[in-house]
Amino acid sequence: MAKTVTQNLLHRWARKHWARIAANAADADLASLRYHRARARELRAQINEVLHIADGRLAASTMTTVPALAAQNSDWIWRPELWRGPIPGVDQVGVVSGTNLGDHLHLYHDCKAPEIITRQLRNHDGQGHAPFGLRLDIFQMTGDYLSLVVQLPKVLADQFNKDNIIRLDLSGKYERTLPVLLRLNIRHGPNTEQVSQYYDASSATVSAEFDVSHLKINHHRVEAMWVDIIFTDPSLNEITIYDLVFTRHPRAEL
Repeated sequence: MAKTVTQNLLHRWARKHWARIAANAADADLASLRYHRARARELRAQINEVLHIADGRLAASTMTTVPALAAQNSDWIWRPELWRGPIPGVDQVGVVSGTNLGDHLHLYHDCKAPEIITRQLRNHDGQGHAPFGLRLDIFQMTGDYLSLVVQLPKVLADQFNKDNIIRLDLSGKYERTLPVLLRLNIRHGPNTEQVSQYYDASSATVSAEFDVSHLKINHHRVEAMWVDIIFTDPSLNEITIYDLVFTRHPRAEL
């Protein structure tokens, strides 16, 4: 009880403190403004992190965490940040190539004047297992492709084993069917090995398993792993990805 009272008092003091700083900001000297701006940025980063985790966990509390088939016999499960919780700055118009959509996720394309809108959505029951999703509205586009690049966590490269299978499960909806290339990239030393799979984006759920057993890789030199999700001829389409999950599965012994 005493701890709660103390926390409430500290919270009230902090609110009054920053309310006073905000009220005086217009007339403050530049040195004071620089000082308070630096402190405010520190607080904002921590507050955004709390909001991201809290919103994601609370939204996920009423939804299944991971697709059952993906989780079966897996020893590692991971969902990119955008599908776990709200991210400031994802909603954009005229998205340029290389745009960051949260940790581990970038969007690339080859259009000089892109008419592309990105938006983070709050998922509802029946729209996948993740609490949040991503919508891409593509209007007139002179380029040939649009790609989502997912940088896989470093731990996956550090624990790389050719006896493992990397699986991708994607739940989505498309205004019209279009070709999609799923490509796992593994950088080891100066070289990059790739494993690719193609499919037509018409099914609501797509699963791809990347078998790396045939690759000539020294697992001690694996530095990074990432996946390209490449949409070919994406013009005049609405692409919604409700969920994106990566899992690692030990190869079954023969």
